[in-house]
Amino acid sequence: MAAEEFARDDSDWEDFAGAEEQDVLSVVGEKRFGSAEELLLHHKNELGLDLRGIAAALQLDFFGGVRLVNLLRLQVQEGLPLDTIKAGLAPGGPLSRRVRSGEEADDELLQPVLNDDALLCAVDSFLQPGEDDEEEEEDDGHDGGGADERKEEVPAAGGSVEALQLQLQQAKALLQRLLEEESAGAATGDTDSYYSNSYSYMGIHEVMLRDAPRTGAYHAALSQGDIVRGKKVLDVGCGTGVLSLFAAKAGAARVVGVDFSEMATTARQLVKDNGCEEVVDIVHGKVEDAELPFGEEEVDVIVSEWMGYCLFYENMLSSVLFARDKYLRCGGVLMPDEAVMYIAGLQDPEYLRFWDDV
Repeated sequence: MAAEEFARDDSDWEDFAGAEEQDVLSVVGEKRFGSAEELLLHHKNELGLDLRGIAAALQLDFFGGVRLVNLLRLQVQEGLPLDTIKAGLAPGGPLSRRVRSGEEADDELLQPVLNDDALLCAVDSFLQPGEDDEEEEEDDGHDGGGADERKEEVPAAGGSVEALQLQLQQAKALLQRLLEEESAGAATGDTDSYYSNSYSYMGIHEVMLRDAPRTGAYHAALSQGDIVRGKKVLDVGCGTGVLSLFAAKAGAARVVGVDFSEMATTARQLVKDNGCEEVVDIVHGKVEDAELPFGEEEVDVIVSEWMGYCLFYENMLSSVLFARDKYLRCGGVLMPDEAVMYIAGLQDPEYLRFWDDV
């Protein structure tokens, strides 16, 4: 590589490294931190949750660190007390076996619970000693450690580099395997399982609910005039049931929400908490296979939030069209019933060249 090209690539790397400084969400609440190191110190000193200590005690590798972050987020979302989680992560505990590499490791925990989880990008920060630990090691070295001890550290450092290289190779192999499995799943029907699992956690639903323009538009449409008042409504892919609740509040006579993921259980509870159980029924299953409370009867309105990245990512449109053809009465309302995609070109050769040297 030419010297000037190396200098340019090195500058790109500095820009990329600077981009890693971002908000890191706590694993136990809504508090955010400016860096992973701030989070680690806060959790250790204020919460007694020492991620470095747990990683060291369980001898976690890179994948174990990823599993640990996702497991903590899942357990907290499910309402498990922090003390119970910490006890379960002790060596030999039931949760520890799910994160450690081995036959009992839970590879589903390699799937991020949160989109763009900055802590997952900093797993290596708690798989190695922190600043405080390094200072203690330096102090120990000044208490009489001689050149012989320092010579012994050199092979150890080399071993650490070799271990990191091995982890990188393993990560590449795992990524390739996951990509191959996802590709095969699209052909064999495993996509259904992937979809169900990915939408069974609250994180992705929080992102959608926080999209105020989108959620507000659905609320306004369902509340408009007599579109749903006194009508039967089918909510395809109801998720948390928010659209079903909008329809119930707007005066619908009967609402049935259908969802293939485990979030259907949460939706039932939310319907009950909002006092709408007399109007809203939640069905767990695919709309193509589920037995709906109204049988083969037609509905007046079908509502669905089926749009994903690049419009079609969630692969739900076929389910919506199936429901339309089977259940929607002639002259009924499908919401939404049209969509427009806008695509803009982008050229950034400097950014793209960066990836050639990674």
